[in-house]
Amino acid sequence: CQGDCIIAYAQTHTCLRVDCQGCSNFQIFEPKSLWWVFKQRGWSDLFTEAAPRMRCTTCGERKARIGPTRSVEISSHLPQPPKASWERASRAYDGAVFKRLSERYWPSTSNEELRRRRTDQRRKEAKGIQLKVAP
Repeated sequence: CQGDCIIAYAQTHTCLRVDCQGCSNFQIFEPKSLWWVFKQRGWSDLFTEAAPRMRCTTCGERKARIGPTRSVEISSHLPQPPKASWERASRAYDGAVFKRLSERYWPSTSNEELRRRRTDQRRKEAKGIQLKVAP
């Protein structure tokens, strides 16, 4: 995910607001707890896939919109994840972000590609030596 998922906001401690498109009701969730509920049920935490799983407590519609909010008054309290589970997920998310950024700025090359480059470099150097020796 690239910021459009629950765990990204849990990392930055930004609360999530879930708005009902049917009746304008809303709830504010602590993202770490919301992530844990989705994780326990095996659901994706992407906003596009999480929104249809949300049901309004007032009208019962499944027309939700999820987004960050500056409010810190949590209106819906969910259980917190165990510390070990959260730390493991947090490290995995950090690793995925680092990998994505590093591939963007430092494209990865396979071992075969590195071997081919070294071989090509050696051949060029050998040709250069041969040309210098046999004029």
